[in-house]
Amino acid sequence: MFKDLQIQKMLKHIAPEDIPASEDLYSAAELEEHLSALGEPPLSLIVVGDIMLGDRSEKVLKEQGADYLFMSVGPILRRAGMVLGNLEGPLARNSTRVMRHYSYRVNPDLATALTRAGISILTLANNHALDCGREGVLETLDAVAQAGAAALGAGANEQLAHTPVIRLAGQLDIGLLGYYWNRRCAATADLPGVAIGSREALAADIHALRDKVDRVVVTFHMSGNLRRSKGPRRISPSIAAPMQSSAITRTSSNRSRSTTAAPSSTA
Repeated sequence: MFKDLQIQKMLKHIAPEDIPASEDLYSAAELEEHLSALGEPPLSLIVVGDIMLGDRSEKVLKEQGADYLFMSVGPILRRAGMVLGNLEGPLARNSTRVMRHYSYRVNPDLATALTRAGISILTLANNHALDCGREGVLETLDAVAQAGAAALGAGANEQLAHTPVIRLAGQLDIGLLGYYWNRRCAATADLPGVAIGSREALAADIHALRDKVDRVVVTFHMSGNLRRSKGPRRISPSIAAPMQSSAITRTSSNRSRSTTAAPSSTA
């Protein structure tokens, strides 16, 4: 049934029953028609997983163009005012790629393909943030900004890395925070890097943000690569505690406020 070599490799990580039959797949046009027929209101926020514009994607990019990667999911992404994705690999032209297992350097010209697809916020807080060193973080921040997107969970220093992204979704102000766990990639007082999701940092960041917005969304990059999940991901109590304390309904401005966690896996 599955004779293709790439499919055989994939089956090491994905159960056969989780692979949809070809006749069950929508083309972009069919998906657009299906979603339009549902007549549902637009979504406030869509969160997607890892976005890889290097490695095995490079061949497809050269043959089909950057927009091809998002063509089939475009009808879904266009149904939200905000789309948050995890950018795997620095957008760097001048910085040198660090030679380690699974490190990447992505052409920064590809950043505009992300915004054309509707992806408006990119978390950089992941294990590939320093694939091109500290200078690569700065190049990535610049490329994301030039493309018209917002960078989350990384900055030119620790304070900026912990700065939230705040966007209006309908009538709600949404505040977003992004974190990674490995201090190898951490921003410092004077060095670029990512925000580290310690309990103390979470408590401070959420406390500072929760009175400014209606909803807080916290995204983490964690766990292992290509592992089958046996059930819903449980968040560590040390991480959950500050989020739970901020999720209490507040009525000072007659608007309820809540906090949501959106964990993502590493790659």
